[in-house]
Parts: sequence; C-alpha cells; structure tokens
Amino acid sequence: MGLSATVYLISSEMYQRAVEGNSEAFNSGDFSVSYNLDKSWHAIHYLLTGKNNLGFLDGLQLEVGEEHMEVHSPEKIAKLNKQLTENPPSELALGISFTELNEKEIYPGTWSDSSDIGYIRTNLEIFAGAISEASKNGGALFVTIL
Repeated sequence: MGLSATVYLISSEMYQRAVEGNSEAFNSGDFSVSYNLDKSWHAIHYLLTGKNNLGFLDGLQLEVGEEHMEVHSPEKIAKLNKQLTENPPSELALGISFTELNEKEIYPGTWSDSSDIGYIRTNLEIFAGAISEASKNGGALFVTIL
C-alpha cells in the first residue's frame, strides 16, 4: 500500500486554530477542496526543498492521532506560490533524475523510468495549482501522510 499524501485547502482561521492546539476541526474530515499527491509527495518535497526528510515542506506537525498531519501558514503558501511561479513545474521536472531520487532515498525509493518522472510532474502540477488557489484566497494547507 505505502504512504500517500493528501493536501487540503484550509482557511487562515482554521490554520490559526491548529496553531493554538484546537485540532478538533481536522478530525471531522469536512474539507471542501483536496488534492491527492499519492506517493509523489516526497519527490515534490525534495524538488522544492532539497531535503529528503520524511515530512512535507517542513510544516507545523499536529499532535493528532498517530498519523502524520501538518499545516502550512498563509505566509508560507504565498512564498511557495512565488517559488512555483518563478520555477514552474515544467522547469522543475526537467531536473528530475530517478537515479538521484533513489540514491537520496526519496520515498518510495523504487523510481525506475520516465513514466515515474511523468507521474511526479503531473502531481507537481496539481500541487502548484493547489498552492496558487490557496494563495489567491490567503489560505493555508493541511497535509496528511498516511
């Protein structure tokens, strides 16, 4: 099965509640917009940060249950949007090497051919769209890795 990430657009108010430790809203699963990054999440994290740690863009981790859940502030979303505007997914995808991903132990660690690169690029484009949407609305992100 493996680890998959889902990104949810949330309001700045919901982000603030999470920072204050009120994570009840996240337990309801009531999110209007979500994007499934599947197993490409770690490659996207690596392409955008250069890091291979098992988190997603160094968000604020929430202490809710046993799953990995984190939030990203509206300010961080604005910076990510600027980064993805200056270096769009099509350009970032040019630098993908499945050999490098495997050497850096980028999850799931079994990258093997150009179809994997296309898979990462497609999900990176989906993620860039989510970031653009969140940035337009001054929103934040909630991420689960399960």
